[in-house]
Amino acid sequence: MGACSRQTFNNVSETSWDKIKNAVKSELGIVIASNKGQESKDGFTISWNYIPSNQELDIQAVNSPWYVPCSLINNKIHELIEGVLHSEAAKITQMV
Repeated sequence: MGACSRQTFNNVSETSWDKIKNAVKSELGIVIASNKGQESKDGFTISWNYIPSNQELDIQAVNSPWYVPCSLINNKIHELIEGVLHSEAAKITQMV
């Protein structure tokens, strides 16, 4: 299957980025070892670019099995990352 739509997330602190990397490893089995790269597992390949100075993360499934639609893949990525970002925002709000 071809590439899915790229997703961009803003306000991604370095703490959130570390938690996102852990969540991706835990949930998807893909190890993100740098701020920019590409990694594959079980027929899925994701590409990412995290820019700390802008607190911006671009992430995209660039290859996947034909029987898994992009809508399902992108929803999973979105839920995983937004879950981390929302939990971090809640912690910051509680501290203020």
